[in-house]
Amino acid sequence: MTTKSISELLTRYYNNECTPEEEARVNEWFAEHGSATTSFEQMDAEAQQVWVNALFTDITAANALKTPTPKVLKKRLWPRIAAAAAVLIGIGIGLYVVSHESEQGRVISYANTIHPAKNAATLKLADGKVISLNESKTGIVIDIAALTYDDGTAVVLNSAAEKQLQSEADEKAGNLTVSTPTGRQYQLILPDGSKVWLNASSALTFPTIFSAKGNRMITLIGEAYFEVAKDKSRPFIVKTNTQEVKVLGTHFNINSNHSTVRTTLLEGSIAVSPLGYVNDQEGLALSSAAVLLKPGEQAVQKSGKIEVISVDTEQAVSWKDGWFYFKSASLSEVLNEAAKWYDLKITYKSDVPADRFTGKVPRTASLGMFIKVLQLSDVKFKLEGRNMIID
Repeated sequence: MTTKSISELLTRYYNNECTPEEEARVNEWFAEHGSATTSFEQMDAEAQQVWVNALFTDITAANALKTPTPKVLKKRLWPRIAAAAAVLIGIGIGLYVVSHESEQGRVISYANTIHPAKNAATLKLADGKVISLNESKTGIVIDIAALTYDDGTAVVLNSAAEKQLQSEADEKAGNLTVSTPTGRQYQLILPDGSKVWLNASSALTFPTIFSAKGNRMITLIGEAYFEVAKDKSRPFIVKTNTQEVKVLGTHFNINSNHSTVRTTLLEGSIAVSPLGYVNDQEGLALSSAAVLLKPGEQAVQKSGKIEVISVDTEQAVSWKDGWFYFKSASLSEVLNEAAKWYDLKITYKSDVPADRFTGKVPRTASLGMFIKVLQLSDVKFKLEGRNMIID
């Protein structure tokens, strides 16, 4: 029994499409090995991988020995575990590691050494000085009078950095930039109390102090999720390379990593305005084609035009909650996420395969588990260091 056939079996089980014999086989395994106290979703990545490997080994061994088919169980056992296993194992289409089993094992073994993103970022002061933020912390609170991490401990600065921050506090001038490299993420609390989750390979630039009047203007490169502190007298504005998002107080996500920019609203309301050239002159200005979003809507901007669609907001912010969540995603979309999270370079030797992917994968997983979870298909690849080459 191959890994692919087990994937198909679990998918049929989850969709209530198994024969009585197939359902009995899976039920028997869950009855023997399932956990009544810990569901599959609650296990950490290492435990999940051990569990999946055990399922593959047990079912394969049972098939090889041609054990008698057990009596059909009338009650389906461990539905949450079965569902999670089916989603994670039975995505349906995945990456096929070329060559024989020993080569596949070698690639998976190496991929298991490539771990997911951690909490890490840098803080760039207005004078260009760069401070590396503590990787053991999850976020930073921006208050230049007392710069701290989100657990209340002080951000340790050298004397020059302290002097620069004090100067900016006195003059109420200058911008700060928090940046995350590939394979890293971080959280911020801005001077007005707004909360920001900054995804990997992203940067947020903002003033050291928001003025008492006018707009709260910040600039985003990459992807971030925002929970904006309400202040009707000072609209909160996020600028990217191609659009401007204006809010008063709300929850939303902006992904500007690709040529298509997606802005998703979870709560409140926002106005999304594309930026365009004015009279064919250099310099970008707001276009008049602004759109208003309602919760559950997403503004999709491509080539200067914005389309509003209804979306699954859980999927849009799944990165913040610790999941990869794909719905009929292209191979390039899936691998772009992997590249950003596992610090990979993706190289295509020919045209990008047309495979589509659906499913959830925990972002705590190693690259090896990411590959296993995606399972088998006709997509061929190899790993050379952190370069994934798609044949």
